[in-house]
Amino acid sequence: MNDPAILPERWLPVAGYEGYYEVSDRGRVRSLDRLVIDSRGWRKRWHGRILRPGLNPNSYFVVALCRDGRSKSYLVNRLVLEAFDKPCPEGQESRHGPGGKQDNRWPENLCWGTKAENEADKLRDGTDQHGERGPGAKLTWAEVMDIRQRYAAGGVFQRELASEYRVTRQTIGDVVNRTWREVA
Repeated sequence: MNDPAILPERWLPVAGYEGYYEVSDRGRVRSLDRLVIDSRGWRKRWHGRILRPGLNPNSYFVVALCRDGRSKSYLVNRLVLEAFDKPCPEGQESRHGPGGKQDNRWPENLCWGTKAENEADKLRDGTDQHGERGPGAKLTWAEVMDIRQRYAAGGVFQRELASEYRVTRQTIGDVVNRTWREVA
C-alpha cells in the first residue's frame, strides 16, 4: 500500500519561504499564488508554477528562490531533505542513492549521511572521480596497464614513457610504483 508510484505527491513549505514556495517529496519545487507589490507600489497577482531547475557545475539541480526582491540559489536535494526529513545534522551532508544526483525523491533516493558514506555511495554507483574518471585524468586504465607492462619488461625509461604519453615523469613514476589512484 505504500508504493511510492501510487502515493500522491506531497508538498511542504520551503523553510524561510513559507507562503512563497513549496517543495515536494518527488523533488519538485513550486511557487505559490500571491499578491506582489512592485517598486512603484502597485499590486499585482503572482500565479504560482512549478519551477524549472537548472544544473550547477557539479550537475546537481538548483532553483532560484526570490523574496523581498532578493534571489538566492538552493540545491533541490537539500530543500527536499530539510522539508521532509530534518535540518542537516552537524557533520553530515546530503546523500543520493542509486538513482543518481538528479533524482531528488524522498525517501527513495535521498538521506543525510557522513562524507565517508557519501564517498562509499559514489564507489557503489560508479560515479567516483578517481582514476580515468577524474576530471584531470590524462591516462586510461588500458594505458596504465600498458605502461606497467612495458616498464616491467625493461628497456624503456620513465622519461621516454612520459614523453610518449604526454604526462610528467612523476605521473609515470606513480603508475609504475602503483600509487596511481584506484588501479589494482
